[in-house]
Amino acid sequence: MAIAAPTLKWRLADSHTQYGILLATLPQGRHLSHDQQQLVDTLVEQLTATLALDRHQERQQQLIVMEERATIARELHDSIAQSLSCMKMQVSCLQMQGDAAARKQPRTVKSDP
Repeated sequence: MAIAAPTLKWRLADSHTQYGILLATLPQGRHLSHDQQQLVDTLVEQLTATLALDRHQERQQQLIVMEERATIARELHDSIAQSLSCMKMQVSCLQMQGDAAARKQPRTVKSDP
């Protein structure tokens, strides 16, 4: 009966997040030496740091996009508000001109014979 080769497992995690698991299978009857174990531990630390940095950069990019969207939304809001104010003033001017024109027109009253 064949004995299964041992599978070694290392967590790729920092104090906040688990990024994954590194699995390795050694040939039957083989074990990692102390130096090999230290090398793998260093590799795991480097992989974890790389994954953490990648996630941080991804979040920074998301924040930049959110800030850009907020800026565009503010500018659009201001532009629309300014346009509406201008239209309101134009409507008021037209109403005042219409009222003045109506007052200037002579009124004729028809009388029945």
